[in-house]
Amino acid sequence: MGAVLLLSAASAAQTWEIGAAVGTGIYRNATITGSTGSAQAGMENAIAPGLVVCDNMYEHVSGEFRYLYQSGHPFLSQGSIKGTMPGESHTFVYDVLIHFRPRGSWWRPYVAAGAGVKGYMAPGPAPVPEALPKSALLLANNQWEFAGSAGAGIKVKVQEHVLLRLDVRDYITPFPKKQISPATGASVSGLLQQITPMGGVSIVF
Repeated sequence: MGAVLLLSAASAAQTWEIGAAVGTGIYRNATITGSTGSAQAGMENAIAPGLVVCDNMYEHVSGEFRYLYQSGHPFLSQGSIKGTMPGESHTFVYDVLIHFRPRGSWWRPYVAAGAGVKGYMAPGPAPVPEALPKSALLLANNQWEFAGSAGAGIKVKVQEHVLLRLDVRDYITPFPKKQISPATGASVSGLLQQITPMGGVSIVF
């Protein structure tokens, strides 16, 4: 009887998840409008690996820290003209997850929302000559922005201590004007959205 109680207590204590995930960051970029018309500006789509640490604090509520890397390059484009420079991003967010099934269920759909920061890193060099200088300049600057996070997904228990995770996250930030700098008289409309479908595996303990 004592052994059963100990095993039950150990099972109940399995509240932490640590895992890795990978997906593709698909950007919804902004528009810069200047004297020569409208140009698309933002980050190129790219593979996005990440790390996840989740604390299942309550039966239906969890707190999750997530780090995501993406090698998306800053760009400007207008018609057949396009300029890019080397760049990447680092996203750190904390989300609250609301699960629709109890902790012990073998499958658990959830929604997530939270916030954090995202760093747009551009080691350069900036392009010479600039592709669209009357719209904006690509500058080799690093810029950190507030990031909002929202999404949904599902966790599937494939073994006692192993979860398969499938989800979609949307990371939203202000436009990084220090890195993609609008020309004098030009204006930016829109935020940057990194919509990221992901799959991953977590260990439960």
